[in-house]
Amino acid sequence: QQPPEEGPGASAAGRAPSTEPAGPTGLNVDGARPTSPRGWNAMVTAMASAGVKVLSSQELAHQQQLGGVVVDIRPPDDYAKGHIPGAVNVPFYQPISGWSPMQAARRVAFAAFGVLNGTEPNPTFVADVAKAAEGARSVVVYCNQGGSLDPMELGKVRFESDASFATQSSKSKATRSVIAAYQLVAAAARAEGSAGTAAPPAPPASLAVHRGGFRDWAASGREVEA
Repeated sequence: QQPPEEGPGASAAGRAPSTEPAGPTGLNVDGARPTSPRGWNAMVTAMASAGVKVLSSQELAHQQQLGGVVVDIRPPDDYAKGHIPGAVNVPFYQPISGWSPMQAARRVAFAAFGVLNGTEPNPTFVADVAKAAEGARSVVVYCNQGGSLDPMELGKVRFESDASFATQSSKSKATRSVIAAYQLVAAAARAEGSAGTAAPPAPPASLAVHRGGFRDWAASGREVEA
């Protein structure tokens, strides 16, 4: 689970908005929370420019047959209980491991919602995905609920693993898989713009998000691996 989030600033021309650890959510996009309408729309714009796709279960299976890597970004316990066959587990979040001021703030935020085992962004997520996808032609990421790249509009929905409400259209899904995909896009943009300096390894050029997530996959009667 993660505490309430809200969202980011517009990207500079030709550049994906940066995603940096900050605030009680642990992730901000250009100084704003990724699940706010402003931040969400900035991420959606960047991912559309990068060619990120949203795939159905059938399309995901086809990508696997073509040599694509499917990445389950859920916690290891969820992955162990059941996952899409052949998927590799690279958690997007991990248990809070320290007591820095930021980590202490996250612990307090989780405790306020009765969550004792809070999480924080996995600092090696991008590198771990790049390693898992080495040599692959494409990467598809998924969480429990799947995601979409529709802009946020007025309407109220509850975010995945979140106790807060915010404005969002009925079609847009501010889920972890979409935010994780954006992290990969932002890392690739940083890698391209850092000639001669150490940069995070970038995943394959073809990146996609599973529309329905694991819940939809399992509910449709497709094979589940445990």
